[in-house]
Amino acid sequence: KKAKKEPKEKGSWRAFGASQVAGMASLPIGMASVAGMSQVNKKLSPEQMKAINEAAEKALKNSGLAEKGVEIINLTEADLGVKLKGWKDSLLSMVNTQYATAKGKNAFFNPMTNAVGVNKDKFATATFHELGHAFNANKSKFWGVMQKMRMPSMLLATGLAIFAASTKKAEAKDGEELTKGQKTKNFVRNNAGYIAGASMLPVIAEEVMASVRGCMFDLARLYDEVDKEKAIITYQKALKLDPNHYWANLNLGCLYEEMQENETALIYLLQAKNIDENGPMLNYNLGVVYAKVKQYDKAIECYQKAIDDSSDLACFNLAILYKDYYKDYKMSKYYYLEAIKRNKNDYRFWYNLGCLYAIIEDYSNAIECLKYAAYLEPKVTRYISQDPELQALKNKCLD
Repeated sequence: KKAKKEPKEKGSWRAFGASQVAGMASLPIGMASVAGMSQVNKKLSPEQMKAINEAAEKALKNSGLAEKGVEIINLTEADLGVKLKGWKDSLLSMVNTQYATAKGKNAFFNPMTNAVGVNKDKFATATFHELGHAFNANKSKFWGVMQKMRMPSMLLATGLAIFAASTKKAEAKDGEELTKGQKTKNFVRNNAGYIAGASMLPVIAEEVMASVRGCMFDLARLYDEVDKEKAIITYQKALKLDPNHYWANLNLGCLYEEMQENETALIYLLQAKNIDENGPMLNYNLGVVYAKVKQYDKAIECYQKAIDDSSDLACFNLAILYKDYYKDYKMSKYYYLEAIKRNKNDYRFWYNLGCLYAIIEDYSNAIECLKYAAYLEPKVTRYISQDPELQALKNKCLD
């Protein structure tokens, strides 16, 4: 009789494959996301692409990321210094993120340099997702830790795959039991796929949160100008995933204020305040809504806090409140002048200061302010002829 062959060791490459299946669970999500955005970008006109890039820069500033040193870098094919075609181009796009970004096939956030890289002419919509990564890294301790775990997690998954592929199952010698080391080795080897999958959970979770924080609320920001109903739906989806999303609450509040639904606006703005009472743009927008619901004392308190952020519009609105509701012309004049100090090129500041001077019968200064307002914006001349606050001034000039 032929001796029975020992059962052949199951191929180590099977273990390698098993360890990679779970470890690369985020890959289809990422590929689908990139492919979807790529199709969207191909359909955008240059004007639409420009509008998206401007919205991204606005998001960078308004989110406070610019203050943290985050910047958006435009990478183009001209920056590559090499031209590849066919399989070489495809291969390098897969293994080199910067190359893929310059080709308009991907985008990235580099936590080491605090920079978002994107081809603004080909893949602009991806900027928002990468700003989500930047937000995680710079504005959240927990998600910042999750992001720092990305590279160790990916290295661990790869290490487990190599370990599974390059080792064989430990066998006990006749009459002996496996040592603790051998048992541990077999356990790790047999469960490499599960362990690799678990190690990739921080990567997947951080990717999802980047999408929530970056893509959803900034996509809604784009809808603001064209379809407010879509914007509301998108913001509310973001809040279902992350109720403590400061910008989703703030932007929803601002959107409802624009739609004159001020009580609803106040709910979302106060929720944003609970999340970050010193958040960017919060006090100014709260002041606007409080003034609309006739809670003038609270409006003044919020505007005065907003002035600390060098807000010229907060000064302007304070001046209007003191003029129209408190009839305190001295304070109104003070805040009009403060607004002008911060921004000398806004015709509204000069026009309204001119109206105030007319009310207090300082006609020479009224005329000078109105002249400068008309210089900045010629259509002011139409307002002058119709504004009842200037009737006394017009009568004086006719006399």
